[in-house]
Amino acid sequence: MICSGRFFQDGHPTVIIAFDTNDKCLVVNITEYNEARSFRFDNTCVLESGSHEYITKKSMVSYQDSKLIKTSELENDLLKGYLRYSKNIVSTEVMTQINQGFKKANDSKILSKEVVKFIRNTIPDLLG
Repeated sequence: MICSGRFFQDGHPTVIIAFDTNDKCLVVNITEYNEARSFRFDNTCVLESGSHEYITKKSMVSYQDSKLIKTSELENDLLKGYLRYSKNIVSTEVMTQINQGFKKANDSKILSKEVVKFIRNTIPDLLG
């Protein structure tokens, strides 16, 4: 699912990567690609405009901004209409690109310890 709202940075599109059984889910932010700023951001995964209806310009996945949020709060906000979300799922191709970037982001040491621990416990294949 891809959405935006109060949990997410500046209303940027955000992809929900995984849920666990402890009321947590991993999300990662999509931000506009900017060549001049790319040195400050991880440009491991660049997404072209149109790769999803919410990606309207060349963008990149901001792995350093990935975080864990409470699944119950996410569900509550969805029910109350606080989150904008797409009914169109992210394509397998785009999800593969995003998922492959987690290993590179971990190798670059830009993921938080909390995110790395979650991935190791929930979806260890993302880290290789």
